[in-house]
Amino acid sequence: MNPLLYSLLIASIILPASGTLFKQNGTCIPSSGTYVVLTNEQIEDLSDCEILEGNLFIHGGLELTDINLLPLSNLQTISGYLVIWNSQELHCIMGLSNLESILGNNLYLDQYSVYIVDNFKDSHNRTEYNLTRAGLCFANDVFWDYIIRNGNQLIRNNGEDCNKCNPECLGCFSEGPRYCQHCQNYISGISCVDECPVGSLYLNNTKTCMENYPGSPYNFTAESVNDTAIQLHWREPNIPNGVILGYELYRNDTAIYHNSVGEYDLTHIEGNLSLSYTDTGLDAYTQYSYRIRCRTSIGFGNESNASTYTKSGTPPQPESPFIVLNDNNTITVYLYEASGENGPIISYELFVGDTSVVERDTFFSLHTIENLNYTTEYSCRLRVFTDILHYSYSNYSNTVETREPTTTTTTTTTTTTTTTETPTTPTPTTPTPTTETPTTETPPTHSNNSKQSTQNDNLMSDKFIEILIYLGGSLGLLLIVILFFIKCIKKQGLGGIEGPDVRNEPLPQEHVFTNPVYNSQLSTAPIRRTYNRPILERITTPQSPIPNSYDDPGYIEIEHE
Repeated sequence: MNPLLYSLLIASIILPASGTLFKQNGTCIPSSGTYVVLTNEQIEDLSDCEILEGNLFIHGGLELTDINLLPLSNLQTISGYLVIWNSQELHCIMGLSNLESILGNNLYLDQYSVYIVDNFKDSHNRTEYNLTRAGLCFANDVFWDYIIRNGNQLIRNNGEDCNKCNPECLGCFSEGPRYCQHCQNYISGISCVDECPVGSLYLNNTKTCMENYPGSPYNFTAESVNDTAIQLHWREPNIPNGVILGYELYRNDTAIYHNSVGEYDLTHIEGNLSLSYTDTGLDAYTQYSYRIRCRTSIGFGNESNASTYTKSGTPPQPESPFIVLNDNNTITVYLYEASGENGPIISYELFVGDTSVVERDTFFSLHTIENLNYTTEYSCRLRVFTDILHYSYSNYSNTVETREPTTTTTTTTTTTTTTTETPTTPTPTTPTPTTETPTTETPPTHSNNSKQSTQNDNLMSDKFIEILIYLGGSLGLLLIVILFFIKCIKKQGLGGIEGPDVRNEPLPQEHVFTNPVYNSQLSTAPIRRTYNRPILERITTPQSPIPNSYDDPGYIEIEHE
């Protein structure tokens, strides 16, 4: 049979009309006398009811998916009867853990104050009925006789292979020590325990432990896992003052995690509260502060604190280097310090092209590279590290091209001076001055690479200009010294000739003498004082021997032009 048709048929035959639910000060009264629950919304209407003046009929079918009936957690008394029938999604009756009495003023089918039947998967399909099935558990583990005041109970055909009650329980509504009907030993807060926790007070003859606010969690630590995660650990307080029911964890005053024993209870997994948490999605090399606190049934206690940094991450991309060409095959690379926002920079490595040329532990602002290949293009980039696994490269720098070395060719032209002697004639010989052709120096010729432009030939570094200025000054000073010495030498050579300037004046008679060789009187040829080197000529007579010195009267000095 179709499941929906079957549910509708059963509902039309058996289910009473639900009517309106009136509420007043925790007491809820169905207008028809019976409140019928078919959906999650209808069971939510009972969440603030402590007393139900009437009957409760739960027929969830496939629609009621609140597997634990948690909205009924405040319900303590039902004046009529309780029916749970054909609710296939239910797991347990945890929501009835605070139910204290079913008065049975009205009985279902005139005999039952509790009727819990056929709550398992596919209970509507009788042809597929089997003895091992999933369904409602713990209905058979409740001591209903302690709750029922009148009438009988019928509990059958529910879930099988269910978990057992906690060892601290006498009867239970679900797993765990907080859903016991009664405690074997002691009750602390809402939990059954074998002995009272440290710090709680035992009330004589009541098996009750009086709880208080807990101490702070013990040994709370924060440890960096990587650049985006921190692992946190803690332990239960040394003095819990009761049963610890949960923890709350804050990062920089923002709640990021909480756990509770209720989470285990709702998932029906027996276990202890987690004592660790991994905080993820954090920023690299950033300090984070944490605080944690725990609670008992009384409330939250004192906090514990811890802080740490995340590990270094990938550094931001550094700025590109800048290259300056110093001379033909030497460059200087200028660098910029990298940002340490993702962790301290522990290493700088410079690459020319793809080849590493230098690596240092500290920042360096420039680096000079010599003996590079001529007429070759070069560019650089920088790599920085925060640790061995985290590094980043800059973009490549500007590109420079090395140049061919400059070649200088000097051509010197020398003119040779030839002196021709003319035979002596009666006429005094006029000396021919020696003419010296100045040396001609050809300007240096630069052999330029085919790739080098005329504009590059005219560029000189500041250092080269300083050298030229220095050489020019030195040559000028040397020239002055040479001219001074030449002047001194000339003055010394002309010091033996004194008298007036006789250029273009007739030769005085006392300078005319008889030349016995030619037997004629010398003509009155002018004698000129010149600044050329004097040429000395000896003239002798038979009456006077060859003079031995300039003081000898037979020695006459004649200056020729």
